[in-house]
Amino acid sequence: LVVVNHMEVLENRVLLTADYIFDAETAGLESGFAYDLTSAEDGTPELRDASTQAVVPWTSQVTSGDAEPVNISITGSGFDDSLRVSAAASDFQITFSAGAGADTLTAGDSDNIWTVIGADQGTLNESLVFSEVENLTGNAGASDHFTIRDGGSISGLIQGNAPDGDFDRLTFEILAGSSDNTTARTFDFVEPAQDEDGVPITTDYSTLVDGVVVATYLDLATTDELLIRLPEVPSGVLGHNAVLSSDTQNYLKLTSSDTNATFQPIEFRQPYKEITLFLGGGGRLNGIRHWCFDRFASDGSRWWRWGRHSCSSSRP
Repeated sequence: LVVVNHMEVLENRVLLTADYIFDAETAGLESGFAYDLTSAEDGTPELRDASTQAVVPWTSQVTSGDAEPVNISITGSGFDDSLRVSAAASDFQITFSAGAGADTLTAGDSDNIWTVIGADQGTLNESLVFSEVENLTGNAGASDHFTIRDGGSISGLIQGNAPDGDFDRLTFEILAGSSDNTTARTFDFVEPAQDEDGVPITTDYSTLVDGVVVATYLDLATTDELLIRLPEVPSGVLGHNAVLSSDTQNYLKLTSSDTNATFQPIEFRQPYKEITLFLGGGGRLNGIRHWCFDRFASDGSRWWRWGRHSCSSSRP
């Protein structure tokens, strides 16, 4: 607690606004777009055609002074749209509402934090909010960490975009749902189709049942680690007790073994390299063998890790 005994007198200031809007319908687009969002030399946002790098005019622009932050709104065409956000645009506050179609959002050339909070919606690096985006793509040469929260799903493909193998680290973190929902969340690992140059080709991976996504597809080829974190344990419970079972060689299912289930089941295809499960305080894991066990010295919570070739005792 800091107590300040004096007050600084500030000059009168006027709140300023800066809004840059691109609406595909207003622009008269009759097909999907592929644009790059970056920053011009003067620091203002700039939209460019991804193929020709020609500047795309904003459909509406209202500026007043040097307002911060700069707010940008981009609305899709209703067709297959693609937006790449460069690292130079990281200081802007961006909203991307893709609309209908199979749309793709690609991150810039920096380490990226993705959070999926709902059906085809979430945030990128906390500065961009997206909705109705079916495909998420990281950037080659950067580390991408995708967190899929309870209720979050992507109806297309999440991939690391490293066709030449030049990438740092690709991590998928799944936050398990509460026991209120007994329907298993499914995460399927796929290796994207590639063109003759080895570049991944985004296709429609949607799996819908009565309009609801039943599987979220994750890039298998470049995944480094899959993390699964169970929700906070109920009051009076030491930790989650779980069973990991395998119906086939490549599919695993994590379910609660407590009399009253403590988390929503998760089904997933075995990732290429590592899986780490965080069960909470005194939880236990039964089922598949060859899992490593360790205990954090700091808080006593347990985690379990499986490695394709060996188990590691280092904390992730």
